[in-house]
Amino acid sequence: MPDPARLECSRLYSEELGIDLSAQTDAEYFRWFLASLLFGGHIGETIARRTYHSFCHHRLTTPRRILAAGWDFVVNPIMREGGYVRYDFSKSDQILRDCQKLVDEYDGSLWQVHETARDANDLESRLLAFYGVGPVTANIFLRELRPL
Repeated sequence: MPDPARLECSRLYSEELGIDLSAQTDAEYFRWFLASLLFGGHIGETIARRTYHSFCHHRLTTPRRILAAGWDFVVNPIMREGGYVRYDFSKSDQILRDCQKLVDEYDGSLWQVHETARDANDLESRLLAFYGVGPVTANIFLRELRPL
């Protein structure tokens, strides 16, 4: 059984990735959303983390920049640098589709997703409406935002 005191002191995934959710900015929220998409997939934590850092290294940390980079660039070098091999095409599709939905329906703003939602259930439903986002990914994303 985990030690509650140790868990309380452990860093959040967002903190480990250098994402400052307490800043409460769209930029930080999107970076966490991107990381959540990676961590919520059928891939190891190390690969998800490396892939997130690859997005950052190539300055693809907004939905519009990712869309401008395009599918080929997301697959290679981003996914390949991260270590994706088996799911690189499908995860690239997901990320691009979700960026497009975010731009089209919410002007690229996760804050707007929150503001548009009527309540917590509606917010979760809106997140689940993104392509490939299921309960696990939605929970990863919301878990670290709930205290804020």
